[in-house]
Amino acid sequence: MKKIMVLMFGFLFSLGSITLVSAQGADVETQINMVQPVHQSRLKPVYIVDDVVTGTCSASLADPRPDAWRCYASNEVYDPCFKMDKKDLICMQSPWVTNVTKVTAANALISENKDFNALTASPWALTLVDGSECIVSTGATKMINEQRVNYSCNDGSFILGSIDQTSTTWKVNKKLNGSTVKINVGVVWY
Repeated sequence: MKKIMVLMFGFLFSLGSITLVSAQGADVETQINMVQPVHQSRLKPVYIVDDVVTGTCSASLADPRPDAWRCYASNEVYDPCFKMDKKDLICMQSPWVTNVTKVTAANALISENKDFNALTASPWALTLVDGSECIVSTGATKMINEQRVNYSCNDGSFILGSIDQTSTTWKVNKKLNGSTVKINVGVVWY
């Protein structure tokens, strides 16, 4: 189902250094997608392996799924990575990029992310109703308006604070060019 985007911009209020802008897309249910680059221990044909490395892996910080991993190899961090077989994982930059890295784990793969619920967990990536694609920020990030920057988007914006998952249409606070906008999430990716 295609998302129809209707943005209704409210008035711009300036109160000292605080700017409030409201925008909302049509309330269409947020789609939940599970990234599956591997099927029956084989890489799906749409993906292309760009690099093969050996590294160590632990539970993913980007994706809360029990089959997602974070790998360290050649001074690089790969997260998330998805198990292909006993030792090999496929690591992706985003759900929209088909070039992947294959990591051979030098350690045993023991999952630590046991309790996964797609309706309450924070996703790895978001597609907003305005077309922005956003990837979770792992590790230390900055605070803006007393909210943590949790996602970075391809249009230069940031997602501040937590995702509002209280209805079937999820919402986020998007910060772009000094303005914060509440906007609907079209698709989430785990």
